[in-house]
Amino acid sequence: MPDTDLDGLIDSIDPDPLDAGNNTMSDEMYKSQFIEGLFGSDATLSDPRHRNEAFEYGQAISQFACIGSARDFMIEAGKGHKGPYMFLLAVGSIPEGKLLTSEVKFAKWVTKLDDVAERAKWMKVWIKASPTTNKVPFAKRIFPDEIANLEAQGVSPSGIATMVDRGIDFSRIQTTAKAGDDFVPIEWTHTWDRHVTGKEKRSYYTTLFPMNTQVDWGGKIYPGKTSMTDEELKQKIIEIINEKMTSWPNNRVEITKVFDSEWKGIKEMKIYIDENGLATAFPTRGTQIYYWNNYQWIKTP
Repeated sequence: MPDTDLDGLIDSIDPDPLDAGNNTMSDEMYKSQFIEGLFGSDATLSDPRHRNEAFEYGQAISQFACIGSARDFMIEAGKGHKGPYMFLLAVGSIPEGKLLTSEVKFAKWVTKLDDVAERAKWMKVWIKASPTTNKVPFAKRIFPDEIANLEAQGVSPSGIATMVDRGIDFSRIQTTAKAGDDFVPIEWTHTWDRHVTGKEKRSYYTTLFPMNTQVDWGGKIYPGKTSMTDEELKQKIIEIINEKMTSWPNNRVEITKVFDSEWKGIKEMKIYIDENGLATAFPTRGTQIYYWNNYQWIKTP
């Protein structure tokens, strides 16, 4: 089984057998390799056709979620093994053979993971590889409360499906903004820590929103101050996204908002949206806007 470009994919399944840098598998091949890894024998690990991410993910999920019981039972029986372990494998093998059964077992395993980022990662792996999974109902098994909250906010099934496709960690979504027919997930932590409370301090250029409580930044109080509350700022950021965005981009996009007259001491604000939702937001100009540089607050032009 030749592998001309030595990229781990034999020529018969390699989309470009002469270029090791171009080994992207088709969706159909990816799903096929995933299913083989999920249900196939461990003996196939030595087959060079299975040196790929999809097969390895299938193998990993099979072991983590105990989906491979039927496969393992046959292997161990072939080796002549007996005893309680074989009984457990045999019992586990009874309901196997249907992808839906495996999907349920996999979802149960994922929901037991303490690390919610890991839950989101494995959910994305399964949805990408499984040929039969209905995205939104599957995601609801893993993040039931979070998705129920999004539905209560008016997020559409297609909006939730897009978030599932992008592997969004639903536990981190605090609200959403409308962008055309899309819904942009918003998680405020970075924006607030970096540009509101000053919790995430940097030694180079940084601006803060002028809030109703001033920030002590390394012993130097931020000079900008207005009557603005957290809720007012959040609503303004969402309002600008609604106004400026017509869709949720799959790359980093900059929004620049210039106010006709200053709003809360701000003349200009920048917001960045990426494939994960709100990336950051910060003020750039205004009578109450200063930037931190060379260990001092400097008035913006």
